[in-house]
Formats: sequence, structure tokens, C-alpha cells
Amino acid sequence: SECERCAEGYVPVDDQSSCKACEDSSVAIFTSDAKFMCQRCPPGEVPAFSRDRCKTCDSGRIPNALQTHCTPCDSGQHAAPGDTACFDCSFPYTVDGDACILVWWHLTLTILGVLLMVVASAAFAHSVRRILRKRRELQLENRLVDVRKELFADSGRALGEVNPGVAALTSLWQDACKAGVVKVQSDALHGLKDFLRSCYERHEWATLHATAAEILSSEWSEAQGAVQESLLAARSESELLGISLHHVLGRFRDEVMSRFQKVEWRDDGSGPRTNGG
Repeated sequence: SECERCAEGYVPVDDQSSCKACEDSSVAIFTSDAKFMCQRCPPGEVPAFSRDRCKTCDSGRIPNALQTHCTPCDSGQHAAPGDTACFDCSFPYTVDGDACILVWWHLTLTILGVLLMVVASAAFAHSVRRILRKRRELQLENRLVDVRKELFADSGRALGEVNPGVAALTSLWQDACKAGVVKVQSDALHGLKDFLRSCYERHEWATLHATAAEILSSEWSEAQGAVQESLLAARSESELLGISLHHVLGRFRDEVMSRFQKVEWRDDGSGPRTNGG
């Protein structure tokens, strides 16, 4: 009888009486010792259609679980020839057909998006700071209105007593400096100047002197300049009148008290008498 060649994917049995099929993941090969045998394909390869050799899967495809044929990767994944598993494309790469490629327009849009987020965040933060600054400025302006009312209120203070509005005005100026509200700083200075002018016009020298002492002990340099000008104007007027400002502010009370000590009032109808009789 004639010898017959086994079909593709088949090899002879041991006694060469018939052919047997190789497993679906194996191919029939002719070994170096002149024997046909089934051999499993290595990882990443599948049997070729002829079943006489193994082949690698194309890009974007991998062997199935049984390693009998190639299957495509899922959407958004890729695989190189010979890979046994599909992989995701990592940023800034994206899938283009069966491979991961670097998409420059995608990267450019991402950078622009990040820049827009940064700009938007900065604009939002600036807007918040502006609102808070406006609210703080309004609070300081309302305080200034109350302080001016206290400054010019006639509360019957004793001669030479410090007006509490002066300390409140100084505190307000300090808060305005910390908040950077220039308008309130300027308005506070104008308020003090108005008060000093009022003291000068009404010849309230003791109040002027007490206010000067209060301001000169603070760090309000602009107000100190205004106080010095008011004191200089008061001193000039007192010199024109022939009266020492020091005498007016410091000696007046002592002079009055010394004169009252020399007079004694009696209820016997005789009127005032001096200490000497």
C-alpha cells in the first residue's frame, strides 16, 4: 500500500498506522530526528491557518484564552505584536487604531484647560478679596460716623479732660492702616483737624492741650503735625494777647485757687473777709 501524508494539524500515531489531530493550540512540526509531532505555540502566538507553524497576533490583537486564535483588544486599549494582554493608553497618549500615540492637540488642550482653571481661580480669589475689602471699608466708615458724633458731643467734661472720641479716632486710624483703607485714614485725619479747629475757635485751650498730649503719644504722624500746627496757632494768639500759653494751660487753676484761699465768706451778714481779719 502507498503511504499517505497526514492532513494539516495531524501527526502519525506511534505505530504510524493512522493520523491523530493536534490540539487547537498546537501545530504539527517535523523534528530534527525525522519525526512528526504536535507542539504547543509559545505565549503570544497562535497556530497559523496551515497548522504547520505558529504566528504572532497583529497589533491590537492578542491570543484568546485557549490560544487558538487572535482576538481584538477592547476599545481604548492596545497590544503590540507578541503581547499576551491588552493595555490601556496612559496620559498623554491615546489609542489610534491599534497603537498608543502622543496626541499633541490633546496635550495642548489639557494645558489650556489647566491655565484657564488657574486664571479662573485667581479671578475668583481676587473677587472674594475685593468683596471682603469693601465690607471692611464700609464697617470702618460707619465707625467713623459714630466717632465723629462722640468727638463733637457736648458731654459736660471737666476742664482739660481728654475727649474719649480722640482715642476712638486714633484706634480707628490704626485699623484703617492695617486694612489699607486710605479713604478712612484721610477722613479720620480731617475729623481730627476739624476738632482741633473747633477747640481753637472756642478758645478751649485745656482741651486742646489734652488732645495734643494724647496724639503726640501715639504713632499717628500726620495727626501729630496737625496738633503741632494748632498749638503753634494757639501760642501765637496768646502772645498777641500778652498772655503766656503755659500760664493759661498750667498756672490758671493754681492762680485761682490761691486767690480763693485768701477770702473767707461768713453768714453773719458782714460779707467776705480776708484771712487777716
